[in-house]
Amino acid sequence: MIVVHYKHLQIECVQGDITRQPDMDAVVNAANAALLPGGGVAGAIHRAAGPRLAEACQPLAPIQPGQAVITPAFNLPNRAVIHCLGPVYGVDSPAEMLLSACYRNALRLTEKEGLTSIAFPAISTGIFGYPFSEAARIAIHTVLDEAEKLSTVQRVRFVLFGQNDYQIYAQLLPEIINLREEYARQALFTDLYELTMMQAYYNEDMLEQAVFTLSVGRLPQERNFLLAAGLNTVLDYLENVRFDQAALDYLSTLPLFKPQFIESLRNFRFTGEVYALPEGTPFFANEPILEVVAPLPECQFIETYLMNQIHIQTLLATKAQRVVQAAGGRAVIDFGARRIHGVDAAVKGARAFFIGGVNATSNVLAGKEYGIAVSGTMAHSYVQAHETELEAFRAFTQLYPKTYLIADTYGSLKGVQDVIELACELGTRFQVTGVRLDSGDLVALSRQARQMLDDAGLQQVQIFASGGLDEYKIQELLTAGAPIDGFGVGTAMGVSSDVPSLDIAYKLTEYAGHGRVKLSTTRTVLAGRKQVFRRAQGSQDVRDTIARAEEQLPGRPLLVPVMRGGYRLQAAEVSLPQAQAYAREQLARLPQALLALEKAKEPYPVAISPALREYQQETQRRFTEQEEE
Repeated sequence: MIVVHYKHLQIECVQGDITRQPDMDAVVNAANAALLPGGGVAGAIHRAAGPRLAEACQPLAPIQPGQAVITPAFNLPNRAVIHCLGPVYGVDSPAEMLLSACYRNALRLTEKEGLTSIAFPAISTGIFGYPFSEAARIAIHTVLDEAEKLSTVQRVRFVLFGQNDYQIYAQLLPEIINLREEYARQALFTDLYELTMMQAYYNEDMLEQAVFTLSVGRLPQERNFLLAAGLNTVLDYLENVRFDQAALDYLSTLPLFKPQFIESLRNFRFTGEVYALPEGTPFFANEPILEVVAPLPECQFIETYLMNQIHIQTLLATKAQRVVQAAGGRAVIDFGARRIHGVDAAVKGARAFFIGGVNATSNVLAGKEYGIAVSGTMAHSYVQAHETELEAFRAFTQLYPKTYLIADTYGSLKGVQDVIELACELGTRFQVTGVRLDSGDLVALSRQARQMLDDAGLQQVQIFASGGLDEYKIQELLTAGAPIDGFGVGTAMGVSSDVPSLDIAYKLTEYAGHGRVKLSTTRTVLAGRKQVFRRAQGSQDVRDTIARAEEQLPGRPLLVPVMRGGYRLQAAEVSLPQAQAYAREQLARLPQALLALEKAKEPYPVAISPALREYQQETQRRFTEQEEE
């Protein structure tokens, strides 16, 4: 059983039988439209309550998807049964709004009847076919969103019949509450003009659906492609961002905002759709990284956060991929935390580096947050704190027998000689994994160190290099034949020193069903919703076509639906190792010339479909004519 507290509510998850919850005032029946006995939850509740339940239901039927009605509980050990009709997945639309309405209306009925507790089964997930984790997210978010509106209701319980279902709720419930608290603190991470425009849209009643596209207008000269990253962070934000009282209080101190607008933000949540490249997808200039479809004010407000997170993680995943490519299968460890530009960038950077193929990170917080392997050696200061280098090595290996020892505090070869002496002292107890070279001529030093270690019979001791490395230096070292087994890469990867920023932008491309463009000679803004089709010859990708979203062209579509109604879709529940593996697979499909560190002689071909080109020209003409009038 999981018990958490949110505002005044106690929320519980239990594995059990919905008909055996005697301490709850109301239980919910996942009903059919006719409110008749049937299979699953409905059958169990009717059997336990007895025939009078069906009689009481008869005058209330039929009910509509999302509707909730209440009856006595009869033979059940509760005061009431609330009957909800969930949506049939793929039939009733919009399914997420109808499913949310079930939970919301049941809670409001419970409150209205003066009941203090309610138990829910999983609604719509059986024969109605709703993907379980999607349904669970909707259920949890709806209960949390209703919490402030409830005063009589004190306890909400989710009763899950199977162990797997229980585990999903037990994981999601505390996770979502933690994310809500985190993103409430970040709700004001937005540019001021997002909020002023948002208020203006409300004032002008400009609330219709909009489409915004996030893309990179030009590839940097030093990049043949970019590697998409940051989507998971963005989806967490979109699903969980809310304005808490502290945020509203601050906005009320700014003379720009009217009280009505500030009060409307109290109930703000993102309700739109997102179509995106899966993390780890290589992409090119002008291709959508993601597209947002939502009411215009919502699309506008989220711009700053989306650009910030997709930009930094894509930038760093791409840089990491190049470092990993240069390392040629040797281990690469992220050492960038101390010089990367801020804590958030360091933590999210470690995540992006992992997608790019890095093996581990020295960043302990990133290891905790994302399950990335953490790794480290020792600093010069530890050696300096001891009277001799050998004394430091002895002490450290007593505590960490399989460590790497930094070998260049007092000269690289002196350190290697001390490692050899330590091995002689310890004999069969010597388990040191490797030595780290952090400065000097790494080609010459690594060769000399390898020779010394091999001559001492320590062929198993690895050589690990660090100190101002990037992909270019790693490539030079390995081309020169340096016998190095792994690399610690810090600042150059952490700040993407050769390409510190991308030409990324988030632009309105459709409003109220009509295309929108920016008439500019410096950036292409392709109108409307789009799709990218990637064609292959055999196992190699050969060209892309940017098309209108409704087109069906040869090749595989790259943009996938990841959010609907403001809720993450099951297809978007991708683990970090899965994203890394996907990136590896997609990179292997690229032409070999694109994987080189040097600029490819021939860029990867990206075309615009005739239909999109025609729509683009039509939209441009429309706005050009309007400007001329």
